[in-house]
Amino acid sequence: MDILTSPLPCAVKCGNKFYKINTDFRVWIEIENIFWDDSIKKSEKLAKVLFLAYKTLPPTIEDALGAIMSFYLMGNGKTQNKRSAKKVKRLYSFKEDAPYIYSAFLKEYSIDLTKTDLHWWQFISLFKSLGDDNKICRIIRWRAMDTENIKNKEEKKFVRKMKHLYRLECEQNDDDLIYALEGLF
Repeated sequence: MDILTSPLPCAVKCGNKFYKINTDFRVWIEIENIFWDDSIKKSEKLAKVLFLAYKTLPPTIEDALGAIMSFYLMGNGKTQNKRSAKKVKRLYSFKEDAPYIYSAFLKEYSIDLTKTDLHWWQFISLFKSLGDDNKICRIIRWRAMDTENIKNKEEKKFVRKMKHLYRLECEQNDDDLIYALEGLF
């Protein structure tokens, strides 16, 4: 689906029928947070996610979760095989980085995330397009840096300090979220 030429979806297809889905970006951030929360049992995660995502549940859990995954990935339901996917370091957390994300949206787009309604696809598109001069983008860049490749001692020391200062409590990645979703089938 092309978000520039098609209306944003408010329903997902499960089997031969469409089911209304909650499109609010806050709900999808909460869904992501649920999957990263190791203190929640797998069965509780499933129930919470289904309750948050759907207004009326589809008949099969497998279809419901497949549609959730596709919606989360903006209609791109392609996932990697669990065995062939490489572990990629998680570079941001909506929960832990909330103040930086909030201020970036306010600065970059004049959008107060506490007072606006955005579709998940709008939010995630804007998030991925934040300018490099926003603090969250610098933090993500520091987290992504491999200090072994930095030759300058002072720069290496600085990057290590920033990585430590802005480290995430959760060190999982987006593939882990997809695997968590797939694991609920």
